[in-house]
Amino acid sequence: MSNLEMKLTQSVEVGGVPAKSPIPYVIAIDTDGNPISGGGSGGGGGLTDAQLRASPVPVVPSLAQSGNIELAVTANTPVAFGAQAIKQITIANVSNDLGWVIQGGKRFPLFPMAYFSFFGVTNANQLQVELPADGTVYGHWEA
Repeated sequence: MSNLEMKLTQSVEVGGVPAKSPIPYVIAIDTDGNPISGGGSGGGGGLTDAQLRASPVPVVPSLAQSGNIELAVTANTPVAFGAQAIKQITIANVSNDLGWVIQGGKRFPLFPMAYFSFFGVTNANQLQVELPADGTVYGHWEA
């Protein structure tokens, strides 16, 4: 058993009797293999409960707006979504045909009865959709 394995498994006694199976735990070690003290009771390095309560960190969603877009697609003709400032969009292909999403001249497959999310898009009109038959694709955007 290596030193690391020994540090990851510890046998304990319950009421003076050795436990039948080792109890696994994780401990952080430095480059020399010495344990590093962590936060929590008795350890250093972390914020105490009182410190956390005194200066709470607000959680603010970065995506505060959202909406839906329907796009009517003509067979074998790339069609762009309308102008809409976004940060991400999920596009659903509800047809039984393989479609394509085109971004910057690159084509990405949009599988039948499936959806795909695009992140880091600044405007919905940067994306075009192409289907082999007339149909509708749906998008859900967030900004």
